Amino acid sequence: MSGKADSSSLARRAGRTADGAATSSSAGSGSDAVAGTRSNENSGAAYRALFDMSRLLNTGLHYEELRICTHLIEAGVNPEALAKVVRHLRSTAETVRAQQQQLAMGPDSAAADDDDTA
Repeated sequence: MSGKADSSSLARRAGRTADGAATSSSAGSGSDAVAGTRSNENSGAAYRALFDMSRLLNTGLHYEELRICTHLIEAGVNPEALAKVVRHLRSTAETVRAQQQQLAMGPDSAAADDDDTA
């Protein structure tokens, strides 16, 4: 199954078309408002199920991050390209954290490390 097909089925369950427009079951007023409420409940349930699968697959994405990624894919972003961007951002964040830790230790700890290796 392709990423586009997956996002389209999720979008339908969420009461939206693949391009993000509201479907007739979630738009309108009166009795449609009840259907819209059910659609919102179904949307929440679909995202919770998707999040549970994400956790089982150890993606490391938080709930809101997963929602953002899903919305981007629904908007037409290539899922493989999005995955590469997420991996790159994580790698960059790890590098920055490591550099911040080194700076927090100060120059004395770097000199001590050099003395240990000599």
